[in-house]
Amino acid sequence: MTPRTSQLLLLVVLAYLITMTWQVWLGRPLVYSAAPQKAALVHQAILDNRPPPGNSWEGLGCNGTNVRRVNVELVEALHRATGVPLKEAYFAFDTLFLFASLVLLGLYLARWLEPAWVAIGLLFYGAVGPLTYLFYFFHPWDRLSQLVWLAALWCLRDRKVWPFAALLVFGMAVKYDILPIVALWGAWTWRSDRRLAWALQTAGLAALAIGTLKLLQFAYPGGFDAQSAGAVDHTWLLLRRTLDELMTRGFAFPPLLMFGLPIALAFAGWRHLDRYHRLALLLGCVLFVPLTLGSNLREVRAQVPVLFLVLPAALQTLRRLLTPVTPDQVDGAS
Repeated sequence: MTPRTSQLLLLVVLAYLITMTWQVWLGRPLVYSAAPQKAALVHQAILDNRPPPGNSWEGLGCNGTNVRRVNVELVEALHRATGVPLKEAYFAFDTLFLFASLVLLGLYLARWLEPAWVAIGLLFYGAVGPLTYLFYFFHPWDRLSQLVWLAALWCLRDRKVWPFAALLVFGMAVKYDILPIVALWGAWTWRSDRRLAWALQTAGLAALAIGTLKLLQFAYPGGFDAQSAGAVDHTWLLLRRTLDELMTRGFAFPPLLMFGLPIALAFAGWRHLDRYHRLALLLGCVLFVPLTLGSNLREVRAQVPVLFLVLPAALQTLRRLLTPVTPDQVDGAS
């Protein structure tokens, strides 16, 4: 068995162990079996593009989710074709997408890191990932969205515009929070000698993403209810809730557990990072602004792409801190 084969085998085994631990021992009791009737209600509401009688999208906690149809349609197709219960169909697809995203994350990290550091990165994600199973009963698009994010980052790093554009359109149909990745594309592909071509390409990708969302909203209208408390009051309510949770939980606050160490490490190694990782780190931090103002920040399942943005930089810094400096290296530096 070649070293490359051994490394891939280790990656697959780690991905399998994390997937089964999360899905079977956390996902089943906390998500898939916790409120199957309510989940089925939202599932049907998205298919019908209307909330159940006597309910609203806001009342269900599902504002804007009527256009996140890809995974819902996949589950419905499997349910109709095989008769498998909805919760089992969601479990099967989430398990598949989670396993694939873990494998792809390992391959993505391996572009800059040795196998041992890739394993450390996956194990860190395995340690904090259980936080993604808290505080919700129906968000079936997250695992597929994370897989699309990773594939899009891969194409972005290589400046492959057409695969990136296709993934962007698909990702917007899965969950439209992939839109900010266009900003990273624009920053990464900037060239002073091709300003017009750069501007047209970046603007075209942004228009493609926004156009996809608008087309979905046109095809499936009415999914956004006005906030009952008003936009400003709603934002203030979310901020107060986040601050209260932070004061109560302290360093056990889920975003601190998931992102505190990686972001601190990434910034500690800033001067050693290449341009791509600096831009990814900055985007990851900027994303916390809309996440803080527009969502319950404790729900880290929606923030996993931030980890994908900062983890490579964090691991490179950690490798630099923990790798012993040999006498030859010291002599060479002097």
